Amino acid sequence: MLLYRYLLREIAIAFAFVSLLVSIIFTIYSLTLFLTDAADGLLRIDEVLKLTFYKSIIALEVLLPIAFYFGVLISFSRLQMHNEYTAMAACGFPNNRLNTTYIGFGLVVAVIISAISFALRPWAYTNMYHLKDIARSSYEIDRLQAKRFYSYAEDNRTVYIREI
Repeated sequence: MLLYRYLLREIAIAFAFVSLLVSIIFTIYSLTLFLTDAADGLLRIDEVLKLTFYKSIIALEVLLPIAFYFGVLISFSRLQMHNEYTAMAACGFPNNRLNTTYIGFGLVVAVIISAISFALRPWAYTNMYHLKDIARSSYEIDRLQAKRFYSYAEDNRTVYIREI
């Protein structure tokens, strides 16, 4: 029983580290995309932060399985590097018990991902589209600044606002 907890701890630490790292990288990437719109005056900073948060929740469905895969690889490689895997085999610890530990943790991660898929992801999409609609509708009047060019990609035109 102690060995199972040790294996689970190894997997959980590697999984948590990789998922945190991948989530931070994706959040920074999303933040830079939305900050370009904020620099053009299309979004306010609070809208940028909310949109980045929603985009990060949406991406968890893809990022967590990748983090689980790399977490298992890291934990297996650590066990092999420190000869712990060899010591477990020498003591008679069967390989299928080691595999059931990883599969059990994988099932827990799968349940978490399915909860994100069915509950959090639709909520985040709804709020993100609603926020984008509000930002797009208030853009025309509230966010125009004098002495700036504004380009509209949907109808290929550029407008210069001399004064408001």
